[in-house]
Amino acid sequence: MKYTNEELLKSAQRFSSRQKWKDHDGRKEYQTARARGILKECTVHMIDQRTVRTYSDEEIIKRAKKFRSSTEWRQADSIGYRQAVVHGILHLCTIHMPRHAGIYSGIYQVYSYQFPDNVAYVGLTCVPEQRHEQHRTGGRVLAWARHLGVPVPDPIIIQDQIMSPKDGQEAECHWIEQFKSEGWTLLNKANGGSIGRIGGVVISKWTKEIVLDIARQFHTVRDWIQFNSGSYAAASKNGWLLEATAHMIKPRPWTKQRMIQVASQYTSVAEFCNEQASCAVVANRVGLYHEITAHMTRKCHQPRKLSSRTILARQRTIQVVKP
Repeated sequence: MKYTNEELLKSAQRFSSRQKWKDHDGRKEYQTARARGILKECTVHMIDQRTVRTYSDEEIIKRAKKFRSSTEWRQADSIGYRQAVVHGILHLCTIHMPRHAGIYSGIYQVYSYQFPDNVAYVGLTCVPEQRHEQHRTGGRVLAWARHLGVPVPDPIIIQDQIMSPKDGQEAECHWIEQFKSEGWTLLNKANGGSIGRIGGVVISKWTKEIVLDIARQFHTVRDWIQFNSGSYAAASKNGWLLEATAHMIKPRPWTKQRMIQVASQYTSVAEFCNEQASCAVVANRVGLYHEITAHMTRKCHQPRKLSSRTILARQRTIQVVKP
């Protein structure tokens, strides 16, 4: 069965989401609209289920308590996790989750390797297993152990549970100076404060200063989420959203009068939906879409233009069968 563009638009109006339209009639209408390039026009009124507020804040927090980490929660309950990010309560939802040291966790430790000849190495890491394995298989610690003819000693944790890179760098510098003052000869080449690299990836963390600096580059929350979702998630998780978005333009509410006024400036449904998508979505949600677009023209299916060769072939066929 062939559908006109008008029929596809009318069909799409009966559904509130793309998934519901896909499930209707074996996806035929949906696939036809997609093939003709009018899918966006047909579905502009539909609600993006990823942003629909399905749960209250209390329900989202309750759902999050079932999981032991944010990664586990995101994989098992993507809708709940996304809503926590969008509504700025991710830090409340994950407060019960234990934090494990990792490249992006921000839990650092200062450690040392101490040799019997009063030689030591002081280091900083947030991935202790990988870092200590590196010391056992290469580098200055292994070289000095071989020089003395002894095995690499076990690392001694000097300070643990350091929650930011800046504090970790300051702690490492402090302990390097402390060891020097006690008469130790250090294998360290640098003065301390270097977080380093693991697997070619710079070990870093979203600090408040970095997040606020990135946020200042955007005028709306929507643009921020679209072009730098990582910093937005960090702001949400740490409770910095109000400060980070203070300078951003807040969207005006779509009142009935404003929707009618905006829609009156358009004569085509396609143009209106493309340029005023948020207005069309809200109008459909509150049942005003047909009212504010009643004066607009809707694009109808145009018959396919035939080539001259096809026209001549059809004329010959008609002449042959004509009595």
